[in-house]
This record gives sequence, C-alpha cells and structure tokens, in this order.
Amino acid sequence: MRGSAARMVFLEIQNRYQIRGGEDVARDAEVGMLRDRGHRVVEHVESSDAVASLGLLRTSCRTIWSVSSYRRIRELIREEKPDVAIVHNFFPLVSPSVFHACQREKVPVILVVHNYRLFCPAAILFRAGQVCERCMGRWFAWPGVLLGCYRSSRIASLVVATMVAVHRCLGTWRRVVMHYIAVSEFARRKCIEGGIHEGKVTVRPNFVSPDPGEGMGTGGFIFFAGRMPPEKGLRILVEAWREAGRPAPLKIAGDGSEGTLLRQATLGETGIEWLGVLTPEQTRDWMGKAAVLAVPSLWGETFGLVVAEAYARGTPVLVSDMGALPELVEEGVTGFRVPAGDVGAWASALRRFFALSGTVRAGMRRAARRAFEERYQMDRNYELLMGVVHKILDDERGRV
Repeated sequence: MRGSAARMVFLEIQNRYQIRGGEDVARDAEVGMLRDRGHRVVEHVESSDAVASLGLLRTSCRTIWSVSSYRRIRELIREEKPDVAIVHNFFPLVSPSVFHACQREKVPVILVVHNYRLFCPAAILFRAGQVCERCMGRWFAWPGVLLGCYRSSRIASLVVATMVAVHRCLGTWRRVVMHYIAVSEFARRKCIEGGIHEGKVTVRPNFVSPDPGEGMGTGGFIFFAGRMPPEKGLRILVEAWREAGRPAPLKIAGDGSEGTLLRQATLGETGIEWLGVLTPEQTRDWMGKAAVLAVPSLWGETFGLVVAEAYARGTPVLVSDMGALPELVEEGVTGFRVPAGDVGAWASALRRFFALSGTVRAGMRRAARRAFEERYQMDRNYELLMGVVHKILDDERGRV
C-alpha cells in the first residue's frame, strides 16, 4: 500500500463521450468527494471527440488495445504512485489496456459499471423498441454483430464484440479487474448473469453533490429531464399526458432524436413547454419547482441519477417498472411505479398523482427528501467506496 489509510492516492480514469452523461456526473462527483476527504486524485481523461480524426481502422485498434493509454497509465502510476485506480468508462479510446497497465504496475483496479457494455454491443440491452438480452452470457456477441446493434453498424458492432471477447480471452474481466462497483442491485444481477463472479461485485449507488437543498414544488408542473433517444420513453409520457387530459403543464428539458420529432409534432400545443438543454444547476432549479418528475424509460436503466437529483430537491417521481428504477422508489411514499411502455397506465398514474390532496403530496415531498438524505448523500457513498477499497487492498496484501 503506497499511502496511509487517512490520505490515499486515487487514479481516476474516464473516457468522456461527446455528450456529457450520467457517468461523467458520477465520476466528477466522486473526484470532488475524495478530494474533500483529504485524498489526492490523479485524473486520466480522454474524449471521444478524437474519434472523428482517427478514422475507422485506428479507432478500432485503439478500442481493443490502446498502446498510448497503456503507456500513459504506466507512466502516471510511476510518477504519482496511486494506491488504487478507478475506471468509470474505458470505451472507446481509453480501452481495456488500462487494466493491464495497472496490473503490470501492481495497482489494484476497480471498474464502475454504468452500462452493459461487457454484455451487449449497444450497452443498453434494448433493441427495436424492446428489451433484448440475446448477447447476455455469450462468449462472443454475434447476435449484436449481425443485427448491427451498435450505431446501426455491423462493422462497429463487430469491433465492440471483438474488444469484449479478446479481453475475455486475456482474463481481463475475470483476473485483471479486481472488483466491480454496480450502481444498483439490478445492475449487479446483470453483471452476475453476464459471467462476473458475485463476490467481485458491490452495489454503490450514485449520489448528488453538492446538496442543492429542498425545493418548494410550487410550480405545479410535470417535469422530464435527460437525453431523448427512443428508449427513454418520452413519447409514452407525452401520449399519456394527453390521454390523462393534461392534468398539469408538462415541461421537458434535454435533447435527442425522439425529442426533436416530438417537439415538431407538438408545436403550438397548449400546456407543453420545451426548455432545451439546461445546465445541471438550471435542471435542479426546475426540479425543485416541479410537482413531480417523470422517468418513463423503456430500457433497464442501471440507476437513474435524475431520480436521486429529484429526491435531493424533495420532488416525488413517477418511474417505469424497468431496470433499477423500481428499487429507487417506495410505492405511494416517494412516488409511483408504472408499467413501462403502457400509455394507459401512465395516464392513470398522472391522474392519480394530481388527484392527491395537497397534504399527501407534501408528505411525499418530505419522504423524497428523506430518501435522499439516507441513501444518496456523499457521506454514505464515501463509506461504501472506502469499504471496497480497503477490502481489495487487504486482499492484495494477503496474496503478497
């Protein structure tokens, strides 16, 4: 062990996508948390923006094994002497070579599982409007290749599937990654179904920091925030809102293919407002004013950071009964669970929520805020992370 128990050195590794996602928010929060606790954090961050200039062949090669990332990580370890490395995303340019770099320098490495990339070329276990697990548990994800699940391209899907299979042969997922952190119990179960030993997977949910404080909820509107590909289910919400008789104004923040189409289709429609892409601070401000947050996802979300953010503001939620979302919501207390993709059920849930008395809804706001304080604050997250870190460091010392 290079550092003391009180002050350790962490190497944080991340491949950022062109559009900032939940895993970027989670990693940034983790870095801030560790520094607040007196630890030193060394960062290695690469951006997917470089893909455009690399071309298909070079990108493919780097996806499977990045020589530059391997060398840079080894250099960083020798210079900074970290106690442990935490990888939040290695795809596409960082590549799994960083795990081997850490192993070569005798630094234990943890992979935080934010999606299903190890089991599904598309990383979301969703295809053609429905849940798809054809590649789950397979040595090589040939169904995803034939169907072109990643970026609707067989070639791109072949690269992803090859990357996972090559590193399965090299023992990367079984031997080199010391431990996995799943952000929900649902994600943990999927890791185990995908072949990861259950003893190597710990659940640590994402958290919200800084604490934005409880909102008043006086806006009286339904709020949706996030990316808008088809699997996020925004179309279901809009149709349900209409079927429910527009029980409250609907405000939508974010951007994406589905959102663009729906925005054009609802031009001039009373009661619906498109807020566009907001900053995190603006999003949380709207959340604090909202009566309820709607999360109508059609795919198995690994967590749902937007739910934790809503709870931080004391805002109840309506969520699909898919993936990790149901485990985040106490039915009738912090919100409602609604059958995914069922317009009628969503319409009923909207009518049911707005039929509640002001006293009951105020109680739900208090319960939502309490859920945040108990589960999604920094202190609890830090305890869970350090429990994993100390366990793998103790295991390493035992092996030595």
